[in-house]
Amino acid sequence: MNGQVPLQATVQGLLSAYINAINTWTVTENPTGSDCATYVGIVPPGPCPAGSIQITDADDLTVTYFAPSTPGTYHVNAEWEDFVNFSGPPAAIKTGRSVITVGP
Repeated sequence: MNGQVPLQATVQGLLSAYINAINTWTVTENPTGSDCATYVGIVPPGPCPAGSIQITDADDLTVTYFAPSTPGTYHVNAEWEDFVNFSGPPAAIKTGRSVITVGP
């Protein structure tokens, strides 16, 4: 419990002109609209029931997942979006998911 897991995303199939970086990391089981976010730097101790994510590189491709003390199965999601026109919806979205089981 309260362990840490390093995670790395790889975005494949991009043209060289595109930035190879993740736009969003989330944990599915954390409440929507909560203060449970992705942190740069020190992850504050907090009430994130499904754990927290700390960005560990400049492109957001490598993060550390901080598991909660509550046993369960948690889903860490990485999402990359290609915004050709920043005033509209993304032209392409790529997502990936890691399933992490926390034991007692």
